[in-house]
Amino acid sequence: MAPVRYRKWPNPYDRFRRLPGADKLGAKSVSGSGKRVLLLPLRVTSTSNLVEGVIGAALKLDGHQVFALLDGGVLRYSDNATVGKSWPVANALSVYEQHQFCRTFGVEPCYYSDLLDSRRVAHTLKEIGGARTYDELMESQYRGIPLGRHANSSVMRYLRQETVNVPENVELLRHFLETALKTAMAVESLVQAKQITHAFMSHGIYSTWGAAMDMLILEGVQVGVWGRGYIGGNPIFGRNQSYLAEAIEESIADVREYMAPYDVDQAFLDSYFAAKAKPGSGVDVVSYYETQQNSAAEFAAGLREGFDGLISIFPNIPWDGTMFAASAYTRSLREFAGKVVFAAKQFPRLRFVVRCHPAERHREGNNSRETFSSFFSEADRRIANLKIIESDASTSSYDLFPVTDAALIFGTSMGTELVLRDIPVIQTGKNELVNKGVLFEVASDAELVDLLNKVQAGTLSLSEDMRANARDYAYYFIKLCHVQDDMIEIDRYRFVQYKFDAVDSLGGDSLPSCDAIKKFALGETKKCINPYVERRPI
Repeated sequence: MAPVRYRKWPNPYDRFRRLPGADKLGAKSVSGSGKRVLLLPLRVTSTSNLVEGVIGAALKLDGHQVFALLDGGVLRYSDNATVGKSWPVANALSVYEQHQFCRTFGVEPCYYSDLLDSRRVAHTLKEIGGARTYDELMESQYRGIPLGRHANSSVMRYLRQETVNVPENVELLRHFLETALKTAMAVESLVQAKQITHAFMSHGIYSTWGAAMDMLILEGVQVGVWGRGYIGGNPIFGRNQSYLAEAIEESIADVREYMAPYDVDQAFLDSYFAAKAKPGSGVDVVSYYETQQNSAAEFAAGLREGFDGLISIFPNIPWDGTMFAASAYTRSLREFAGKVVFAAKQFPRLRFVVRCHPAERHREGNNSRETFSSFFSEADRRIANLKIIESDASTSSYDLFPVTDAALIFGTSMGTELVLRDIPVIQTGKNELVNKGVLFEVASDAELVDLLNKVQAGTLSLSEDMRANARDYAYYFIKLCHVQDDMIEIDRYRFVQYKFDAVDSLGGDSLPSCDAIKKFALGETKKCINPYVERRPI
């Protein structure tokens, strides 16, 4: 399998095993006075799970017992798969990499098949999964854990579409419900058998990681959750929840508490956002604009002519944005599209311009996937003051900034950037900026209409506090929350090389970020903060 997987890029397992000191890591955890830490790669890929492997090896060098929960190939439906992929090939590669993961990083494997009682699983699944409709299955629980809702997020991820609550997807939801139940029960059994004290895992959502995280918390285990952010591809963390969920829940008071030892580097922010607007700058690990069209700015300027103001709409990708961005007022991107149409009809003197997410151009032609543009009917497109710019258009979001009087968003991460450019942002869903005193957050049509009246009158503007909050949060999120990776070099999420020359470097505190992540995984710190940011002198 290795020649198949690594014919185009380096084999990270082979590279690690060649490092001096790698032979000190045995695959069996040795009992001792250290913590008992569980990693949850579940279905391993080198793109997704190298951080867990390296941290697992580091914790073991520090004297802790480290275990890994793996499916061993038994999950027919999992969150490493999407519609259209070959399951036999993907499964074979996954099983191969599960063995490589444990062999390389010296962690003790724990397989679903050794942890589950098949008759108990079947009996429980019959009890909770006997419902007939999609909505009924969505309410399925095990020990209070919302398995149905975790399974629903998996169906969205698998199909890469938001609209999944339809009769033809009932069996697919039932399959992911089985995955969620098996995962929850495997974690339950493992925690009790190995007396797990701490866990370190990715995602914190879907039928696997979401169900696993909820069971760990229920069993009293401290959970550190990580993911790779867009900014440099550096890791970012959440305590007992996804970093996305944690960012939404944090208040501006929480931000100020973490920011207390630091000064905002305004020059850095100016440089970062200037580079971010340039195609191919590389400040973000993914760049959606490859070229800059000189005519695009002229086109954008023409959109505002003849109107009292221009509202730019920057939507998420359906399915991806809905899982965390849904609010009581706007439960989906389809509903958000409906609110855009409602607003355009209410305010004919305002121009509403939708710039569809550029990543959607990769989804065209696939019948199993949706685009935001597809939520608008032909009648919607005939509304005179509504303009929809498709995902593959040469006009970028940045071309719209100079002519935008206010932005209307659901859950995009562009909110900070817009506010720092002095553009008021009206938020209908959720993103990391809610509760931060930065956005105009609306919870009803009446509130939305009131704000749009102010745009039309030219009176909607940002306060000094909103600007200051946006600046502080931008620095906090970009510079402090994204932890500079001093362990693994990546290129667009692909492994390139390790940044240390010997495995012994992982022990102790010789690698500042590695040490900070270890402390976070062991519950010694509430928040994992980038150790490479200079603190204010005391």
